[in-house]
Amino acid sequence: MKDEFITCVGVLGQRHYNYLKKHFPTVINVMRMNGTLEQYLKDIDKDAQDMFDKLTKQLADKQHTEFDSRRPLRYKKCDPVHISAAEQAAQDAQIQRIGQQKCDRDVIH
Repeated sequence: MKDEFITCVGVLGQRHYNYLKKHFPTVINVMRMNGTLEQYLKDIDKDAQDMFDKLTKQLADKQHTEFDSRRPLRYKKCDPVHISAAEQAAQDAQIQRIGQQKCDRDVIH
């Protein structure tokens, strides 16, 4: 079964979807049947993006860089290689952690 709504979910939600699809396909199928998959992925995406924005701001503050809140991924006085590595590490960690917390919570209820 193909999920047409997946394009309406943000990048972080799509990454979590791919993670679940690869490692926990049963969870995907149960959520499809319950009709909760789309909202779950949107919530994951929002939570992950909020956490990513917070971590990015903390990194910018730690490195004494100027953070432009109108463009969350724009920095001044910062090496793009370090930002890219930090972004990827933060995204991967938060997607797995938030997703596992939500999966655990959904399975319990």
